[in-house]
Amino acid sequence: MRISRVCLAAAAIVLLASSEARAQGPAVEGAIGYSFLHDRNTGIDFPFGWIASIGGNATNWLALVGEIGGNYKKYTAGTAELSLKMHTFAAGPRLMVPATSPVAPYVQLLFGIAHGSADLGVPGASIVVRGTTFLSSLNAGVDFNASQRRAFRVEFAGRRLADEEESGRQWRVIGAVVFRK
Repeated sequence: MRISRVCLAAAAIVLLASSEARAQGPAVEGAIGYSFLHDRNTGIDFPFGWIASIGGNATNWLALVGEIGGNYKKYTAGTAELSLKMHTFAAGPRLMVPATSPVAPYVQLLFGIAHGSADLGVPGASIVVRGTTFLSSLNAGVDFNASQRRAFRVEFAGRRLADEEESGRQWRVIGAVVFRK
């Protein structure tokens, strides 16, 4: 009962603050871009990647963000091919400078899941190993605002993957185009 009251109070605060944010500038944003990922445990670089995010402003300095992404690496030796893939789904709060500033730094803390797979294929056979684990990510970035509605984003993220047996560390760099409404 106490938890539901806290949730209702938090929702009311977010709704009230979001009406203030709408009056001060764009309330929703989306971003899409390129992602480079490095896995520190294995030393593997994933040079091909993408990112998409959506965020809603609760205030002019706080947003709630959801993000999905994918990173890929392929090795080929003769007729054998190893394909590595990682997809992530995360959400959390972002503390930011308003989009009215030409350069707007931010930090965000995201939590979610990471799903990885390794597919080893040779003519006539394929072995696939998959796994899903908890993801936490501390991101810092800068939006270079061309206007209140458009920006270019550069972001660095330190990520931690953890399950019952082990944990891993990764870092990621992204470049994205931001669209606000």
